[in-house]
Amino acid sequence: MSLPTSAREDTDSTVVGDTPLHSLTVFGPLVFTRCSEYAAEHPSSRPSCRRTHTAGAVYFGCVDGLLYAVAPEGAPLWTFDAAGPIFSAPCAFTASLGAGLERRLLVTSQSGRLLCVEAVHGALRWEQPAEVHGHSAPAVDRASAQHGVVAAGDVAARVAVVGGVDGRLHAFDCASGAPLGTTQLPGAVFSSAALCTGRVVVGCRDDFLYCLALR
Repeated sequence: MSLPTSAREDTDSTVVGDTPLHSLTVFGPLVFTRCSEYAAEHPSSRPSCRRTHTAGAVYFGCVDGLLYAVAPEGAPLWTFDAAGPIFSAPCAFTASLGAGLERRLLVTSQSGRLLCVEAVHGALRWEQPAEVHGHSAPAVDRASAQHGVVAAGDVAARVAVVGGVDGRLHAFDCASGAPLGTTQLPGAVFSSAALCTGRVVVGCRDDFLYCLALR
């Protein structure tokens, strides 16, 4: 892992109490301060952060096939075996279970599966084959699968979408993992989709950007 660099770099070392802190100043007053670290084998996905009123966590995948959850200060929380290298960013969301809400993560791996994991303890909730092979990160929206609208005040995600190297775009129910639909695009999908108000926007290897409605 490396620190970002820019055309302007000024290194500095300060002391807070008895602890030396090494920082990198980028673009004037912006300072990156080393707060914590966690040893993992080749972190390969963009980290996903989730914070509640009581705690927080950082989630990331590695080429060793493990999904890691660590506390902001670097303490390990749990790991989950995704059975293949993880290159896509985990997607944090809240699922509605009828009786309540549950914090969850969606992640893809080179095993070609879409995995849904409970965010507090790392327990598997469901999995689906999607031929994603770890390139396209999952995305969620609060859009109803039946009506393609967002319910006012509804904080729970309902639809998960992920693209595959076979050109198919898959939609799943966030709570149960049940398949909601699949559409075929003219080329492979390596990019991550963006969802908003019942629509999916995704790039395709045929050099087009597609906007699709969830109905």
